[in-house]
Amino acid sequence: MCLIGGFVGMMEAFVKVAPSVFAVGGYFSRAVVTLGASGFLFGVGTQGTAVLREKDDIFNYAVGGALAGLPMAKRYGNVWAGLGYALAFTSLGIFSRTLLVRPKGEFTTMYKKPSGNMYERSYGYNFHHYKRFGRD
Repeated sequence: MCLIGGFVGMMEAFVKVAPSVFAVGGYFSRAVVTLGASGFLFGVGTQGTAVLREKDDIFNYAVGGALAGLPMAKRYGNVWAGLGYALAFTSLGIFSRTLLVRPKGEFTTMYKKPSGNMYERSYGYNFHHYKRFGRD
């Protein structure tokens, strides 16, 4: 449903803003820069807080999400829009930390772990199975 809404919004923006093809390129390039800046600030906030605090917990992702709302506040020129986006990105950051990443930093999977083969412990950042074959 979210993809349909995003597609409809994109088509509406395509029709409303575009007297020419060049205007469409300008509109979408501004959106890409804003979202790219949000992603950059999320990464910098998350990793910077983790390095300064020397912990990897939910607080780092909350700080990254709050910083990711700053470009939206600048784009819309409204503090309340920035706070809303900061709250939304903070919620997404906490969601990604608590539900998608295990406590030791390994990514979760929806599939059952296979056992008895080389993929037994190959999820996340664990690459010990390469040592069995003399690759490392």
